[in-house]
Amino acid sequence: MALRDEQFRREVIAGIRPAADQSFGVTRYRWRNKGTQPDGAVFQPTSRSASSADRGALGSPGGNAPQSMGTNFAGIGQQDQIDAFGGSGSYPPDTMGAVGPNHFVELLRGSVAIYDKTGTRLSHVTLNSFFTTGSYPRGNAYSPRVLYDRRSSRWFAIALETNGGTQNHVILAVSANTDPTGTWRKYAITIGEASTTTDEAMLGTDDNGVYIGASMIPTSGSAFGKIAATKKASLLAASPSLGTVYSWRLITDMMATPVPVHNQDAAATDAYAYFLSSSTLVYGNVEYRSLQWALSGVPTLSLTAEVLTSGYGAPLDAPAKDSATDIDVADDRVLMAVQRNGSIWGTRNVGVTSSGGTGTIDRTAAEWFELSTASAPSLGLNQQGRVYDSAAVDPIFYYYPSIVVSGQGHAAMGFSGSNAASYVGAYTAGRLATDGAGTMQSVLSIKAGEASYERLLSGRNRWGNYSATSLDPNDDMSIWTVQEYAASTVANPTNVWGTWIARLLAPAPLITNAAGSAVQGVSDVVLNVTGSRFYDPGTGYPNHINVT
Repeated sequence: MALRDEQFRREVIAGIRPAADQSFGVTRYRWRNKGTQPDGAVFQPTSRSASSADRGALGSPGGNAPQSMGTNFAGIGQQDQIDAFGGSGSYPPDTMGAVGPNHFVELLRGSVAIYDKTGTRLSHVTLNSFFTTGSYPRGNAYSPRVLYDRRSSRWFAIALETNGGTQNHVILAVSANTDPTGTWRKYAITIGEASTTTDEAMLGTDDNGVYIGASMIPTSGSAFGKIAATKKASLLAASPSLGTVYSWRLITDMMATPVPVHNQDAAATDAYAYFLSSSTLVYGNVEYRSLQWALSGVPTLSLTAEVLTSGYGAPLDAPAKDSATDIDVADDRVLMAVQRNGSIWGTRNVGVTSSGGTGTIDRTAAEWFELSTASAPSLGLNQQGRVYDSAAVDPIFYYYPSIVVSGQGHAAMGFSGSNAASYVGAYTAGRLATDGAGTMQSVLSIKAGEASYERLLSGRNRWGNYSATSLDPNDDMSIWTVQEYAASTVANPTNVWGTWIARLLAPAPLITNAAGSAVQGVSDVVLNVTGSRFYDPGTGYPNHINVT
């Protein structure tokens, strides 16, 4: 294992990280010299952007996307942070956000904004002020995550705090109800260790608990993963409190942060919670651990197991128009994981050929996979696919994907993309539950890049470090995504990032009835509708079918 940039280690030891305006979070690793996993060992991915027609014009929708774009609006931009708080803004933004019943919450490195669902910004505050509780955070808050948990009707958010080489904390924030503009209760959880920097915290929940994964970077020696878990019930009680926090350290057989799965299904008290990662040994496969709560309330964590997947190569940094330094796409770590309808879905950056497989790697693809929990605690591969551009010359690189699945079983991804002819833009791709295994439909441009981008940290043109896609709790069908793009402002025509928030509408039902005629002044009308793709999420969702 090799540090993403050895300069970081020297800077930490010297005490010059984090820089005031750049916040924190340059501890991402570049994993190199891993072995080759056979291509097609389990499943051969299929390109869904294999022709120029499928690529879509930059800045305009591509054809045949299963989800159409609804409400979409500008999120926080680097210029917003500069104007509101001074300095040069924080970068990269650690793009993160989630949709709730009435709001969209965007948590980025440096600041937090809350919007109503029309895109009206209701508030914009610093990340530090949002997470302040007592004497925490000490130093800067960084590496934020947020999710809306429909199962408990609460928002959950975390951030790490910088505190030099001493123990640092995760700040956990839990909303009092569905309204993120109201009260949040905050708790400081010790997760750091002496002479160790904690980075890239990840968050997941299920009916039983709240789960955190993090990367631990010592000033000397090898990095390792850490997992923390606490029961959810005490956080939701009438007099809420943080219960016992259980933790496991020295996890060295999972790559980078063990990513907790956000489980949107009902979970029994003895259900398994999962943590995912990529392999530390080969370019391929998914490593996982399972956690189970005992009747005593004390959880047990399994050893690491593995799901075999098709192989790939190391992701390559992405060219972008007028950028002298390619966009940093980091490595092939798992970027997020969500559970729905008995399956776990995840994403990562991978290097591929023009056919989407292994060989002479010359482009980066957004990979997704679906794992089955039918044999829990063991996981198995249902399907795996990649969104890539098969163009022979100057292909678009796709990177930092996130994914979510609706109650109908339809999926949508969000990600960034660029090539030498295009600025970094925001994209999406989706699939219907009935689509062929491993396939995504055409790529849709959410927001075209506007200018060149170059913001170097330790010599790398940093981007990401991730993105976020979430499911609307009102209808179990609409999908929202927040993605980073290269922006342009009057004050800074180049080299500033922006974020774009978009609602992706569920595909409409296919109605096969002949056209009807209007009926007025008649009671007890029987309406017969014939077709497919009808879906009622149920009475637990505000927007469900209700005919009287």
